[in-house]
Amino acid sequence: MPRTKPQDIQLNVPAEPLESPVVRALERRPAAFICEAITLPAYDEMPYMIELARGELLDFTLRSDVPVDVLLCNSSDYIRWVDSGYDPDAALALHLEAEDVLAYTLRFSAPIAGEYTVLLMNWTEDPADLAIEIPDWLEPSLR
Repeated sequence: MPRTKPQDIQLNVPAEPLESPVVRALERRPAAFICEAITLPAYDEMPYMIELARGELLDFTLRSDVPVDVLLCNSSDYIRWVDSGYDPDAALALHLEAEDVLAYTLRFSAPIAGEYTVLLMNWTEDPADLAIEIPDWLEPSLR
């Protein structure tokens, strides 16, 4: 299934500028709310590749009817792992990891600009029905 890139989603912003510096920053970038239901087959994985600028916040929530694993890594590591034929000895340098979750919210502020991959993995014998929510894509981190 093709994925929509956040930059391809159009947003109507108010004609009058708002005073808040955070609102002004968000006005310069399109925001989106992605909500989708997917089925992840048994013994399969699904990547979400996301371009982040330094300090941008990713907020990724999922709910599943069977336990799944959620990993966050650099996209280059993920691509290298796929190219190796999913070699278990090919190391993935992970930023975050959660195993066997039915519900999980991944919150991550990018330490450097680059492409990151959120990888959903279903290592069960049953397909996983997932609900994915990604609110306010690429919202600047307020740390």
